[in-house]
Amino acid sequence: MRHSLLRLFILALVLSITATCFAYDFEVDGLYYNILSNTEKTVEVTHDWKYGYENQGLYQGTIAIPINVTYQDVVYTVIQIGESAFFGCDKLLSVAIPNSIESIGEYAFYSCGLLTNVQIPSSVRTIGNYAFYSCYGLKSVTIEEGVTHIGKRAVWVYDMDSLILPNSVKEIGD
Repeated sequence: MRHSLLRLFILALVLSITATCFAYDFEVDGLYYNILSNTEKTVEVTHDWKYGYENQGLYQGTIAIPINVTYQDVVYTVIQIGESAFFGCDKLLSVAIPNSIESIGEYAFYSCGLLTNVQIPSSVRTIGNYAFYSCYGLKSVTIEEGVTHIGKRAVWVYDMDSLILPNSVKEIGD
């Protein structure tokens, strides 16, 4: 009995370490994804978590998030930018967010210092806490009609030229 419990514990430990090292479901064309629903065939953009929250250099230049992505002959719709998906990507210059995205997670673009302009489409309903915090190069953010919730310190920079908020916003954090 004691050996069975020990083996079970060791197996659980190994599985949790493996899940922590590779906490994404699949990668296509350099972007990492987590499956949100196999029934609805939806995914979120994430990162490989190999380096924890340090994504420096993982995503670089211009990124275009696709509306759909195919993995193992299944077409998934990309509906979220997950928590910390682009956190610390200090070489990310711009990102095209498609009209399929419904939410931008907490810390999604935290400390993306070279990101200069962001256009958030009308499909997005929520922008998480600290989503664009410490994006010091950010000069312009346009949030289209549709967003209802903007988390605390979602956009925090020193020298922004313009921030356009729609009438649909019902709640803004500190």
